[in-house]
Amino acid sequence: MHTNTVSMNSTDNFRNQISTALVFALFIFTVAGFTPVHSASCGSIFSTVPAHAADIAPRYMEGPDGIYREAFYSSGNILRYKEELLDLIAVANGSSSVTLMFTGDLMCLKGQQYAALDGKKYDFTTSYQYVKKIFDEADLCVGNLESLISSSYPLTKDQVNAANGSPQCNGPVAYLRDLRRAGFDVLVTANNHCCDWGADGINETIDMLDRYRFCHTGTRKSDEDVPNYRIISVRGITVGIISTTHLVNQRGSLTSDEMSQMVNCYSEKSVASQIKAARKAGAEFIVVYAHWGIENTHDLVDYQKKDAAAIAEAGADLIIGSHPHCLQHSEELSTTDGRTVPVIYSMGNFVSSMAREINNDTIILKVKLKRVQGKAHIESCTYIPCHVLSSGFVITPVSFADADVCSAFQAKKPLIIPGKNQFTPSSSQAQALAAAGKRIRAIFTDMKEETALFTAVSP
Repeated sequence: MHTNTVSMNSTDNFRNQISTALVFALFIFTVAGFTPVHSASCGSIFSTVPAHAADIAPRYMEGPDGIYREAFYSSGNILRYKEELLDLIAVANGSSSVTLMFTGDLMCLKGQQYAALDGKKYDFTTSYQYVKKIFDEADLCVGNLESLISSSYPLTKDQVNAANGSPQCNGPVAYLRDLRRAGFDVLVTANNHCCDWGADGINETIDMLDRYRFCHTGTRKSDEDVPNYRIISVRGITVGIISTTHLVNQRGSLTSDEMSQMVNCYSEKSVASQIKAARKAGAEFIVVYAHWGIENTHDLVDYQKKDAAAIAEAGADLIIGSHPHCLQHSEELSTTDGRTVPVIYSMGNFVSSMAREINNDTIILKVKLKRVQGKAHIESCTYIPCHVLSSGFVITPVSFADADVCSAFQAKKPLIIPGKNQFTPSSSQAQALAAAGKRIRAIFTDMKEETALFTAVSP
């Protein structure tokens, strides 16, 4: 009993010391005028971001140890910084809880590019105007970038002949700018379109991802020596992200050596090794994006279930599927070491200009993590059902089928462009959203739908 009391007192003293240090830091940075925003620049983690760049700079930046952490900037918004430090104090006191959000395929196809073109410039922000403020509720937002961003090759809309009947996906750099504005922190890039323009396409895309300071993984430059995973410290909980693909178009555009270096192609052995390495590097919670399956069907193929079980056994804590361009069901896998691992076999397109109804139902996966007895665990795993409306390719929560809910949401959570493009669903749009909701709920029968964000509350 005496030993336990001493141990508890020691722990309490340690936490108190950390809390005191953080409070002192709060005072110092309040005086100095530093604040963290959802942005980052370059250099040390204490950097200054020009006011005009603040809306497109990231909130996480890579440190010398390879771990991404929230960055701090010189700004007048001291209150925001106080809120951040209070969260850090909660981490020190063992009461940390974080919210992660995940999406499916971020396509940039011909229809989207024409819709976004305004003169000679592109603006994709309309697509995200109803989900931007949802993402603001997240501590980390992750999506699958299924397009190259390569200036040496034609955009998808300008291509005359599709290779092998499949478009060579390539978007303008403005697409990354607007993903940043929408709230994405991490983009995974291992998918069947990552080799559409060979090694040059991968190299140039990574240059653009680095220019906009996205945390990204799944592909590497031809001369890059970085691991096939990324680790992000999210309010004190370290999250590892791995992106792997079973499928590659234009495989002949890379030599075997280039393929091995530049694309994280799936094998049971390689992913198990990457999970082990990420864990050793400090990841407490590991997410694996797996690009697999068959397009345009809700049905699984046998290898998806087989490989999901292998990925879970290797130590993954959450598995997210992509490639089918439509939703596929979720389940919880039990591992031999007693863990329960959620898998969503396909998240579908998050945004695209594909015409089929099946391609336009989508979800935002919302995962809350909490530290329990020193370990990060899933507190809840829910989804927010959405549908891509064909007019403008706008990702719209299906709850907007109810005009009152839609109006209340927009009043309480201003759009990405406040006051512009306010949305009241037409009868046909309301019917499309309501029908999409029914289809999505029929797929995710074992996962709870998130509704709190759409409660009609007065602003």
